Amino acid sequence: MIATGGLAGLIAQGAKAIEEVDENLTLEGLRIIYELNREPDKSLKPKKP
Repeated sequence: MIATGGLAGLIAQGAKAIEEVDENLTLEGLRIIYELNREPDKSLKPKKP
């Protein structure tokens, strides 16, 4: 089991079932979803003369 969030480390200390602590797992997942769905940055495309 993975514990996530700001208090994950504290909770994991008293829970035998928690094998991994990743305080940023949810935020990292949201970042990945954002990156996959965002519109391309039009400012990076070369301008036509």
